[in-house]
Amino acid sequence: MLEVTGLGVSYGSTRAVDDFSFTVGSGEAVALLGANGAGKTSTLRAVSRLVRGEGRIVFDGDDVTGTRPEELSRMGLVHVPEGRRVFATLTVNDNLLVGQTAGGRRKRFFGLDAIYDLFPALVPLRKRYGWSLSGGEQQMVAIGRALMAAPKLIMLDEPSLGLAPIVVKAVYQALSQIKSELAVLLVEQNAAVALSLCDKGHVLLSGREALSGTAAQLGDREALIDSYLGHGVDSEDAQDGEAIRSH
Repeated sequence: MLEVTGLGVSYGSTRAVDDFSFTVGSGEAVALLGANGAGKTSTLRAVSRLVRGEGRIVFDGDDVTGTRPEELSRMGLVHVPEGRRVFATLTVNDNLLVGQTAGGRRKRFFGLDAIYDLFPALVPLRKRYGWSLSGGEQQMVAIGRALMAAPKLIMLDEPSLGLAPIVVKAVYQALSQIKSELAVLLVEQNAAVALSLCDKGHVLLSGREALSGTAAQLGDREALIDSYLGHGVDSEDAQDGEAIRSH
C-alpha cells in the first residue's frame, strides 16, 4: 500500500530524517518508534507532503512523490496529526461530517454510525462544540473524522500523547478494529502499546533507522528499545520550531 525509499527531510542545516526506507502492506499496521526529535513526525509529514522531502513515495501503486497533500487525501492517504486539530466552533457531529469531503466515491468502511460504535463516549457529545472537548474526546473525533474520509491508509501521529491510561485503552481498542479494514502507519513513543497493535515496527534514532522487526521480535528486545526511547534527542522535530540535538 505504501513504499517509501530513501526518505530525507532537512530543516535548514538540521537533518531530521536521513535515508529512511520502509513499507506498509495492505491491511498491515506499522509502528514508527523513537524519542522526541527522532524524526517520526517529520517522516509522516514528508509522506503526506506537508514538508518537502527527498526520496520516492509510492502509494497504492502510484508514484506520489510530487503530489499535493489535498490530492493525497482524495487518493485515500489520510493523516491524523499530533495535536488533533479539531474544529473548535463545530460540533462533534459536524467535525465528523467534514471528513466526508475527501472520501469521494471510495468504499467507506466506517460511516457516521460506525464511528459512534467505535467511540461510544462520543454519542452523548454529538452536539458539543470542539472547543469544549477533553483531549481524549478530541482524539476520538480526529480519528473518526479521518475514517469518514474513507482512507486506504491512515497515518496517526502520537494518538496516546497526553491521554489518561483508560482513554489510551479505548483509543487502541478502536484502532484494533480499524486495522482489520485498512492499513495503518502509527507514530508512538509508547512502544508497548504500539507493538500490541502493530504487525511490525521501525525504531528511529536521530533521523535514521536504528532497529526494525516484527512486533514479536521488537517485543523481545524491549530493553533495547527503551534505551533508544530514553536516551534519544531531547527535542521535538525541528518543524515544530525546536532544534534537534544528536547524541
